[in-house]
Amino acid sequence: MTRRKLTTTVQVGTAIFLRRQIDGKDHYLVGLRHGSHAEGEWWIPGGKPEPGESPEEAAIRELSEETGLRCTNVRSLGWDYDAHPDWDRHFVCVYYLADWVDGEAELKEPEKCLEWKWVEGDDLEEHYANHKLLLATL
Repeated sequence: MTRRKLTTTVQVGTAIFLRRQIDGKDHYLVGLRHGSHAEGEWWIPGGKPEPGESPEEAAIRELSEETGLRCTNVRSLGWDYDAHPDWDRHFVCVYYLADWVDGEAELKEPEKCLEWKWVEGDDLEEHYANHKLLLATL
């Protein structure tokens, strides 16, 4: 297998697993991607830090910008490396787990996400299967 050489600098990304108790079970927020990479896949809220912003601050900001939701009890889950040779990008992505505060997710960026939904923890792998090792830490 020939690997395509990436020409860009490694970028930093951040994402947040937002946890909510529904009927006594852990549920996590996922969004149906639209208009960019991973079109048609379920992903958690996230993005890139702005200058001077930590990955944790960026994850909290992205959650609010994308969904209108607030969170509490934010803690680090770890990081991984994602290569996307088809669009010449590669990332180190820092992941967080946080607890939902209140409210319902809104489509604040409909050009990037078609739908938000809460999925039970046992079903999260079906919707976010590309990060099985991280899911084992939840």
